[in-house]
Amino acid sequence: MVKVVIDNARGLVQEGGKTGLTVKKSDFNFSNGVGAQRHLRVLEATVNTVNGTTVTDLGVTPPANSRAVGYNVEILSSNLSPAGNITALGFKGGDIDAISGTIAIDADVNSSNPAFADAASNGASGYMPATELMITHLNPGGADKSSEVRVTVIYETIE
Repeated sequence: MVKVVIDNARGLVQEGGKTGLTVKKSDFNFSNGVGAQRHLRVLEATVNTVNGTTVTDLGVTPPANSRAVGYNVEILSSNLSPAGNITALGFKGGDIDAISGTIAIDADVNSSNPAFADAASNGASGYMPATELMITHLNPGGADKSSEVRVTVIYETIE
């Protein structure tokens, strides 16, 4: 059987394996050909937690008037058994657990936590602020202790 794959690097290709459709794109558009379009997009950042800190800025900012749909926080690797478990995903200088305040990922184990975004992530207006994202975590607990963390946020816009 043939599996259809659409990705940013290769475009539309066929692969062996289970029958199905896999989309590996950072932008997915829905339109009826007239009027506004709905776009699903991805923000992604890979960062390292640092000893002596409890927050790490991600260096990515959602656009104004976008809505968080879901997220994934992954521990890719760790150094010297850090204690800095990831606990929240939110906005720098704002609501630090807006996207999720219920993350519980062990900083020393390769793992992930995909989930839908909390309703509060879109604020009273229904939209996220155009503010840099950040994760909250426990202090890694010693010199050179750290975790490499990849954060992915799926958001939507209407244009």
